[in-house]
Amino acid sequence: MPEKFTILNLKKLKAASGIYAIIGPRGRRYVGQGENVVSRLVDHLNRLISNRHWNKFLQRTWNKYGEDVFWFDVVQKTKCDEKVMERAEQKWMDYYREHDGLYNARPAATSMLGYKHPPTSTAGRYLRSPETKLKLSLSKKNIPRSKKAIKATKRTFAIRKEQGLPVGRPKGTLASEATKRAQSLRQRGSSHKSKTLEKMSNWRKDFYKNPANVLASSEINKRGWETRRRNQLKP
Repeated sequence: MPEKFTILNLKKLKAASGIYAIIGPRGRRYVGQGENVVSRLVDHLNRLISNRHWNKFLQRTWNKYGEDVFWFDVVQKTKCDEKVMERAEQKWMDYYREHDGLYNARPAATSMLGYKHPPTSTAGRYLRSPETKLKLSLSKKNIPRSKKAIKATKRTFAIRKEQGLPVGRPKGTLASEATKRAQSLRQRGSSHKSKTLEKMSNWRKDFYKNPANVLASSEINKRGWETRRRNQLKP
């Protein structure tokens, strides 16, 4: 039976090999196979939430309609055998292609069981050279993020928090010394301009011309000093 495509429902499943389907609006499906169907579905969900799924048709539909219209189904459990899983996946791909339509970009089923990517690539994509990485890094520095991008990030974090997924760096993770230095430099801020300093100085002069303001300021400072003194004397 199809269920809502959420992390809570996926946690209820038992690990098994077989064929699964991710169901979108109007019943269109993405069919896949896995020696552990649960881990494959969790991987799909994480990639869709973080907007980095390899299937652009599935990702665009997710971005447009949201997670509320997506379901999943384990359509068939099979032996953890490459040929058996390929035949089963092809059967269901042919069936859903004729009835509800598919998100799958490839027409034929192929198993990734036991496949190892070459050292020059990651998931089929060739690794970038250090020079290319440096150029990409420099091109993305000091670029202000748009309001739309900030809202999308906040929405993603909220969804991950609701579904029990980790948000940001896990607790207890220590930042490297280089990261600490970069954070320190960012938080120091820039010095005020001369015009701003002049305005601040004039405001203080005008403020302290009023005796009532001087009295109120001294009372606030006195209470603050007394509070700090009491805290220091506490056992």
